[in-house]
Amino acid sequence: MMKNLPFLLAFLFVFMGFSANSITNRKTKKLDQRKNVVLDQKRLKSTIVESQADSVAFFIWQNDAWKLNYTSRYTFEDNLQVENKSYYYQDDGVTVDIVTLSTNSYDGMNRLSQMIVQNLEGEAFVNSIRYTYSYYNDTDSTTLILTEAWDNGQWVVTSRQINRYDDKGHETSFIMAVESEGMQIITFGDSTMYEYDGDGILSETSYEYVSLGFTGSWNPTEKWDYTWTGEIATSSLVSEYVGDQWVEKEKYTDVVWDNPGGFDLMLEPSHYKIQVKKSDVWTDSLQVDNTYEGEMQTRVSQLFENNAWVNYLKEVTSFTAELMYGEYLEYIWSTNLSDWVLNEGVQIINEYEKSALEGRLLSTIIQEYDNTLEKWINMIKQEYFYDSATGVQEIDLEDWIFAYPIPAEGLLNLQFNKHLDQVEINIYNAAGSKVFNDKIGYITEGFIYRKDLQGFNKGLYFLHVRSSDKSKAMKIIVQ
Repeated sequence: MMKNLPFLLAFLFVFMGFSANSITNRKTKKLDQRKNVVLDQKRLKSTIVESQADSVAFFIWQNDAWKLNYTSRYTFEDNLQVENKSYYYQDDGVTVDIVTLSTNSYDGMNRLSQMIVQNLEGEAFVNSIRYTYSYYNDTDSTTLILTEAWDNGQWVVTSRQINRYDDKGHETSFIMAVESEGMQIITFGDSTMYEYDGDGILSETSYEYVSLGFTGSWNPTEKWDYTWTGEIATSSLVSEYVGDQWVEKEKYTDVVWDNPGGFDLMLEPSHYKIQVKKSDVWTDSLQVDNTYEGEMQTRVSQLFENNAWVNYLKEVTSFTAELMYGEYLEYIWSTNLSDWVLNEGVQIINEYEKSALEGRLLSTIIQEYDNTLEKWINMIKQEYFYDSATGVQEIDLEDWIFAYPIPAEGLLNLQFNKHLDQVEINIYNAAGSKVFNDKIGYITEGFIYRKDLQGFNKGLYFLHVRSSDKSKAMKIIVQ
């Protein structure tokens, strides 16, 4: 399984956009993490498709079946999401465990300025967490994310994410600090100091914050020194801080920028070589070649062994933003087979109403390649609905009974939200004939009654449920 695959539930897809200038300024070290290219699609805004889904059902693959994890219903104003009501389910994929309501507000540039998260307690939503966002100039880069918790009727600061930038817009520090008794305690931080020649970066020095209880210190960790040819960095020297001095660690040489363009994710040079220092002698260690075909990048890495370059790793990344598709495949070189063998991978499979170019996105499945089983394994599925009347049905927990799913196929669930006694359940067909009857002496709050509808003909039915003091009738559809 992929060793560093991040948790994929959260949002499905974000388009990664970088300008041509950022390509020339980006150092190759950060471009080696190709897995993240595909996974960062998760945040891709739904404006890529013709209309925004107003409800989404999220599933995880468990015990060879899709299990409902949570559902979300969205409210939009001017294409901005202002409300998200989510229902989180227990391990059975049926019983509602937690209900949350997120309310968003925006600034004049349509940037998220505040999010308030509430939890359902009894029959009312109660404040839980509040996030407040501040931004750097006219960009989408945050300078502060303030987190507050609702405590004894008031908002209390719990943590701060602080980002600082220099006058050229480069981030110089990231700090995560918790609030305790009016004191800010830095729990994590990294910082980068830049030296410029005009707009070109001559060097970057990285620092890491080491926490020592209530105090801490910034310690240097790594430094990159660049050599420029015109407006492009053609080599770099990497040093690490050991003891109390800088020690040269590796060197990037033979850097060639020959990308064909037309694909924003092609951020790496078409070729570069890494050398390491051994006994004060720079020795070849790794070389990387990138080729591009349309919207697919193939990255081949070779190791220098026994005075020769030998194949080591091949990574193939493809991404089509307009079609919301992505794939990452990692191959290792097999000496015995003299060929590349698939080792890891993640792929995104989409279903559309008609085709990827025509019609709205209906579902997305993310799969991971299992090298041991030599097959693709389901991980996560999301189903999209664009009409509230037919989408994810909102559970009215203020009502004493809720029936789902509607339409029903195979299994009908009746969730009771009150303590009841002497409960009788009847189902009638469209002609008015009773086709099912059951009686239950006592029902506790939260109980779910399940009825198998496999033997029912497709069509309209009427459900009638009554107790000693309540009665409700509703329509159900079997499909």
